[in-house]
Amino acid sequence: MNIMNRRSFMKMSAGVVATMTSGSVFGAGESTKTIRIGVIGMGNRGRSLTKHLFKLPDVKVPALCDINAENLKQGIELVEQISGQKPAAYLGDEYYYRKLLERDDLDAVMICTPVGWHVPQSIDAMNAGKDVGCEVTAGDTLDELWELVKTKEKTGRHYMMLENYNYARDRMMVQNMIVQGIFGEPYYAECGYIHDCKNLCFNMDGSLTWRGERQRDRYEHPYATHSLGPVSKWFGINDGDCMDYMTTMMTSPRALHLYAVERFGADSPAAQIAFKRGDYYTTTIHTAQKKVIRVDFDMMSYRPLDYFYLMQGTKGVYNSRTRIIDGIFLKEDKDKGGVHYVNASDYRDKYEHPCWKKFASVAAQTGHGGGDFFTLKDFVEMVRQDKEPWIDVYDAATWSCISHCSKLSMDGNGQPIKVPDFTQGKWKDKNWRKSAGPVC
Repeated sequence: MNIMNRRSFMKMSAGVVATMTSGSVFGAGESTKTIRIGVIGMGNRGRSLTKHLFKLPDVKVPALCDINAENLKQGIELVEQISGQKPAAYLGDEYYYRKLLERDDLDAVMICTPVGWHVPQSIDAMNAGKDVGCEVTAGDTLDELWELVKTKEKTGRHYMMLENYNYARDRMMVQNMIVQGIFGEPYYAECGYIHDCKNLCFNMDGSLTWRGERQRDRYEHPYATHSLGPVSKWFGINDGDCMDYMTTMMTSPRALHLYAVERFGADSPAAQIAFKRGDYYTTTIHTAQKKVIRVDFDMMSYRPLDYFYLMQGTKGVYNSRTRIIDGIFLKEDKDKGGVHYVNASDYRDKYEHPCWKKFASVAAQTGHGGGDFFTLKDFVEMVRQDKEPWIDVYDAATWSCISHCSKLSMDGNGQPIKVPDFTQGKWKDKNWRKSAGPVC
C-alpha cells in the first residue's frame, strides 16, 4: 500500500466504496446484507486479500489472527485505515485461531495461512458454524481432503477455494465461448505455471521459510490449481466428466541448491540443505470421457513468469503461447480462408464474459489481473446469498489431490494412479451442482 495520511486514504476509500455500491456498478437488485469476515493469516497474501475485501459493498472485518506479531500489527493498521474500525486481534500459538472461531459475530472466515494449515483450519471453521474461503491449495493428502469434503457435507457450511486464475479475463472469455459451443467439444489441453520463486524459500538469514521447508521435505507436484482450475471448468470436470487416472514425472532438484550457494555462500548452512522437490514437473491426466490434460509446473528455474493454456476443441483452439500472445483459431475462420491465429482480444466485443463486462473497471484495481476481485466477490456472495460457490469443496479436493497422486506415481516410476472421485458419482449428471458459474 502506498504511504498516505489517514484523511487522504479515508477520502479515497470512501469514493471507491461509493462508486462500487451504486446501481451502475453492482446493480440495484443485489443484496446489501452486511457480511462479517474474520481473517486467519495476515502475511502478505492475507493483507492483500483483506484490502481487496473492502472493494466489495457491505463487508466488515471484525477480527484478525496471526502467530506473527508484526504481521498482525500491519493487518490491524490496514483494516483500521480503510474502515475506520479497529478489529479484534488474536495473537498466540498455532491453534489460537480457534479463539477467533468462538466469536458469534462472524459469518465466515478467510484462511490465508501456509498450505499445511488449510485443512485443519477449514474443518475447525466449518465445525464452528462458519463458512470458509481458503487460499490454494486445499490440502496435501487424500485422507485430509476426504475429511474436508465430509466435514462440509456434515455441517452444511459453504466452502470455497480462492483460486483466482479461473477469473482472469481471457480465461473467463474462453469459458463463455465453450458454454456457447464456439470451440465445439474440448478434448485436449496443456497448461502450466512457471514462476521463479526461489527467493521465497529463504529468510534473510538463510533459514528456510515454510515454502523452503516443503522444498526440503516433500517432492510432489505441489501447486497444480492455478493451471488445472481453468482447464477443469472448460472440460466440465465434476460436471459431466471426471479425472480418471494420472501420471507424473519430475527432474531432480538443482536450482535451489545453486541459488543458496550463490546467495549465502558455499559453506553456509543453507548450501548444505538437501532438497527433495524437483525443479520441473509434468503431469498427464486422462479423464473418464477420454480427454487428456497435461499440467507443467516449475517454481525454481531461471525463467520469466509464464502461465500458459492451450485448449483444443472440435471446432477450434485457444492457445496462449502463440506469437500474438493469446491466440484463437476457429473452424469458422478456417472455412473463410483464415490460416493464422487471431488475437483473443479481438473476440472480446462478442464473447466477453458477462462478469468482466460488468466489473472490468473495478476488477482492475485488484491483483492477479483482476482475478482477486472476482474470487472475493464469489466468496462474499456465497456467504451473503447462502449458496454454493462456483469453485466448491469438490473442485478444491479434486484439483488439490494432484499433489498426493503425483507422489504415488513417481514412487512407482511414473505408474498411472487412480484419481479419487470426491463427488462419489454425482459428476455423471452435468447439472447436479446448483452453481452454474461465477456471480455477476
